Amino acid sequence: MGRIRIQIAIFFAAAAIPAILSGCAGFGPPPARYLVAFGLDPDSRPAYFNVCRNIGCGNTARVHLDESEWRQVRDLFAPPPADAREERARASRAVGLLEKLVGPKAGTLYDAPGNEYGPPDTSQLDCVAEAGNTTVYLLMLERDGLLPRHRVRDPARRGFLFFFPHRTAVLVERGSGRAWAVDSWYGPNGSPASVWPLEMWLDRKEKENNREDRGSDGKNR
Repeated sequence: MGRIRIQIAIFFAAAAIPAILSGCAGFGPPPARYLVAFGLDPDSRPAYFNVCRNIGCGNTARVHLDESEWRQVRDLFAPPPADAREERARASRAVGLLEKLVGPKAGTLYDAPGNEYGPPDTSQLDCVAEAGNTTVYLLMLERDGLLPRHRVRDPARRGFLFFFPHRTAVLVERGSGRAWAVDSWYGPNGSPASVWPLEMWLDRKEKENNREDRGSDGKNR
């Protein structure tokens, strides 16, 4: 009986390895280490960067944005945000815009919300891929001076193995040191990333009606 239990434990441990490597579970190293581990460039620029294009980020695409496309992103931050909250809201919309611009180039145009699937032959992203792509986008915004009140840190994770694992990109407010989840997994390609206090996200208290990036009228900005 003990041998059978050991065999069962070994079976489930072996089955869990792919979930760690390509699923939503795993460690949250600093951005450079996280990005390099999945074939992404920590020194990403609009003129050259890689993005994940499938579940687990096992496949990446090299992407280029021209000056007119990047100008659309910059325009979202003009005039400059008045405070850190507004800066996060602009970053949320910028992530959505970048997904729209990148989608046709990387084949992720029809990426569906969560782990749903879009039309056949569509590249679908899971939370690992979304966290990687969003971190790349936020780093490009930060590098271009568009996020002076924030810094991009390593993606956060919650859960383990089969216990509802999930990942998200993270911004840290420079003034307060408070961390914020910037999670693009919840919406379809091109929608603003969801923003919650990271502690709320970690406690699984993120709900549509308590997203910080919602306007005072209850509608997404």
